[in-house]
Amino acid sequence: MGSFTMHPAGTHEASRFLAAVDALIGALGHEDSRALREEARASFEVRTGAFTPEDPWFEARSRAFIDDALTQKDVLAGLMARLPAEAQAWATPFARAHRGLFEVEDDDGDVLLVHDLFSGAELYVTDLDESTAIALDAARGLFDARLVGFAEPACVGVLPGPVFHGEESTPHIKEVVAAAKEMGLHAGEALDALLRMEHKYRSLSRMKPAYAYKKEALVLVPPRAPDNGNGLTGAALLRSRLTKDPDSGT
Repeated sequence: MGSFTMHPAGTHEASRFLAAVDALIGALGHEDSRALREEARASFEVRTGAFTPEDPWFEARSRAFIDDALTQKDVLAGLMARLPAEAQAWATPFARAHRGLFEVEDDDGDVLLVHDLFSGAELYVTDLDESTAIALDAARGLFDARLVGFAEPACVGVLPGPVFHGEESTPHIKEVVAAAKEMGLHAGEALDALLRMEHKYRSLSRMKPAYAYKKEALVLVPPRAPDNGNGLTGAALLRSRLTKDPDSGT
């Protein structure tokens, strides 16, 4: 794959897009947003798996959480008062972000063509920050990302927290995607399930991708009340189960 650079036609609009991303991240991280942020993270962890600063994938999951939060209408509504006027106009495009499971179809050096395996959509990515551009340029497997469309000129930006699934997992992920479609799952449900599977794959050192990525894991089992007197609840209990799952394939 060749080196990816920003499409010239999108340069001006891209600077506004990236400024809006920075403004929204700043508002989410503000002390006054603590309750909103914690509630959003708790929801994300229940849907996709818990993570702590001790985890090697903490930064990647943190960025994915931020992408998730900044595309939720209730979170965006709660951040409006802390956003500068020029960033407030981006709330609607962010709320309408297209989330997909993508693979890179083509990179001609100016624009990146990606294909969403779940919806079948093909989109031209024109605007993203440098670190995300480097990561996409190196991508060999599938990645979960959120794309934001905007106009004048018509461009598509990528939020900075894509989750990259290992290339070795691709055939198993495709089977899971096919099963999710047969079950009638929405894209968000299926992609959250795949993040739970990716979490499990990373959490257990000897886990094989075929055991982590399987259609039986598409349905989220809600965390139960404290189990066996260990006092764990919610995301903490989910984390305990993910890290102690005997079905590791070892």
